[in-house]
Amino acid sequence: MLDYLSAQKDRTLSCLQDFLTERAALIKVAGSWGPDVVKRLLDYSAGGKMIRGALVYLGYELAGGTESSRAAPLAAAMELTQSFLLIHDDIMDHDHTRRGKLSIHRQYTEIAWKRGYRGNSEHFGEAMGICSGDIAFFLACRLIATAPVDAQTYRVLMNCFAEEVALVGVAQMHDVSNGVRLDEVDEAEILQLYRYKTGRYTFSLPLILGATAAGGDAQLNDQLGAIGEEIGIIFQIRDDEIGIFGSDDQIGKPVGSDIIEDKKTIVRARLFAAAPAAERATLERLFGAESVTRHDIDYICALIDSLGVRAQLHQELASLAEAVHLRIDRLFGAGATQAAPAGAGSDEAVAVLRQLVDYNLIRDR
Repeated sequence: MLDYLSAQKDRTLSCLQDFLTERAALIKVAGSWGPDVVKRLLDYSAGGKMIRGALVYLGYELAGGTESSRAAPLAAAMELTQSFLLIHDDIMDHDHTRRGKLSIHRQYTEIAWKRGYRGNSEHFGEAMGICSGDIAFFLACRLIATAPVDAQTYRVLMNCFAEEVALVGVAQMHDVSNGVRLDEVDEAEILQLYRYKTGRYTFSLPLILGATAAGGDAQLNDQLGAIGEEIGIIFQIRDDEIGIFGSDDQIGKPVGSDIIEDKKTIVRARLFAAAPAAERATLERLFGAESVTRHDIDYICALIDSLGVRAQLHQELASLAEAVHLRIDRLFGAGATQAAPAGAGSDEAVAVLRQLVDYNLIRDR
């Protein structure tokens, strides 16, 4: 599967490079910041694994598509959209690094420092970062418009894309508010956030876009959407775990940032529910603190393990993965042709989808 993702990243990046090179030449009419932001967006986007772009190709293949170059603009659009969301996310979370490099708004803050701009350099950086994210999103819309599909398919693509990205925005609002709430957030609410901030956007949306471009019908899209949601929940819970147990190199930003931001994750909810009163008082002091030490993080990790929180979550994720495999069996297994278009789902594409499920159980970055 990693070979598949790598190959699709190369294709997505090639399409994105060609498109942004063309756009840089065109939008410079609005001023010199145009080519500057386009160059930064390309570098920023290229630093990721480009999983969403790869899943557009996978969705295309799962729906029986054969001319995968038709999916390239949609794959590149997903990656520009991801950059848009991450740029804004870094500003909201006060994260200075992303993928081992300075986040976009911090790059612009440094420009203000170096050039001696008047006023608050950090405000300048954040304002420029917001503009950069906005530009990335509208360029993504422009990319979708270049997809070689008929007018009706284009309307379906844009309707799905716009609706899902709007839902991400609502979910992000809940994520921000959860970070400052004084009461506890129940698991149902956390899972709802995971479903719409991560699951549908990261997995369902690209699979559906690819399948739609290949002529997939609404029934197939619904099934792929459901599979994507469940994979996304596995992905997000694993991401929360890595955010505490991983290293700066693994996550591309400082370990412990979720603790400082007091992110209301499933891991945190389970930890607080299981912790004895004395330990809980310490946890309440650490989560939401202005900073945490390596010792603090090690203490939290040890407590998560000693209370069995991590082991229990691993068991639940394994059960969820098994349920996703059953969904895939029903959709692409023997006798599943009524649920998918004729000829849909090559053996290779279905195998990659299965590997994607298993990979998210064990990934370490």
